[in-house]
Amino acid sequence: MGKNYRVIEFSLFVIAFLSTIVTLFIVYKDINNSFSTPYIMGYLIFLLFYVIYIFTASIWNARKLNWKEMKKRTVKAWTLFLLFSFTTYIGIYFFHSAKNHSYGFLMTALGMALGLSFLDLAFHRGKKP
Repeated sequence: MGKNYRVIEFSLFVIAFLSTIVTLFIVYKDINNSFSTPYIMGYLIFLLFYVIYIFTASIWNARKLNWKEMKKRTVKAWTLFLLFSFTTYIGIYFFHSAKNHSYGFLMTALGMALGLSFLDLAFHRGKKP
């Protein structure tokens, strides 16, 4: 049963990767025919479900972690979030010519921190991820 999950996960990853390449090609070459719009819409729907799958698989496998491991990952996520936020803010402050006072970079920092800390849980199926 565990091997079937790995084959399915690998297949979904390959489909997502190849579809991303095809979609980027369609968008950057400005291809406009009867195939491109439904393909991109289907790709976006697939991508939405793929992200939902990764999110739920991560939560499902996080339940198997003990409290010490979960605390360690949470501290790592917060540390990375603060590090990414601080470095991005400093970079924007010193190197960006127009002073932008939005805090949209925090979402990028949060996504990167959570991804680096918890994404491996989405692809492990065992007693101890």
